[in-house]
Amino acid sequence: MSEPWDIAVDLDGVLYDFVEVFAREARGCGLAHVRVPECPRPMRWDFYRSWGLSAEEFAALFAGGVQAGRIFWEGPMYAGVREGWRSLVEQGHRLHVITDRSPAGVEQEAREATEAWLAGNGFADASLTITAEKGAALARLVTDPARALFIDDKPENILQAREVGIASVLMDQPWNADFAHPRVRTFSQFAALVADESQGHPVLPAGSRRPGAPGVAGYPAGKGAGGVVE
Repeated sequence: MSEPWDIAVDLDGVLYDFVEVFAREARGCGLAHVRVPECPRPMRWDFYRSWGLSAEEFAALFAGGVQAGRIFWEGPMYAGVREGWRSLVEQGHRLHVITDRSPAGVEQEAREATEAWLAGNGFADASLTITAEKGAALARLVTDPARALFIDDKPENILQAREVGIASVLMDQPWNADFAHPRVRTFSQFAALVADESQGHPVLPAGSRRPGAPGVAGYPAGKGAGGVVE
């Protein structure tokens, strides 16, 4: 087996379907003006506004759902996650979950919920870091930036990884369609990409670990947002 890499993974939007869990919370909130789509597929980060929720209402429902033992405590993972995670474990890599789960007023409950969900769903192999400063977390956790990969659904976090010289992949989601960067459609695709990269078969563009690199050279345009790694 090749030398283990550090593989860092975001949680919401990559492993955990936060939108679906929050949709359940919003449907039962009792606010008459709230309209939640039957199959929510938000196109923007502040998706709750299109459902009729203000930022204050969103924050209150979010915190209440965590306190009530629903949000973060329970909820589905995306298709392909279980298989992809199993592959990463079998490949022998060091696995890290880095997530910005800090809803105001319930930060400790959110951490406890996250730890419980990860342990209960087969992710106990990974370290857990909760922070908005993902670049700093990556710099601390990664042994060698040349042997590391990071996946997230948020462009700002991809840029943080780039600034510390760590290659990254975007999880394809409707809300990041306008950001040009190599992306995968499923977590199992990401695991396959990790296998290729770690075994000396580069898939990502040359220079993608260099701070400030564009990260999409050589990839066809996809959805107006960069290449989808197949």
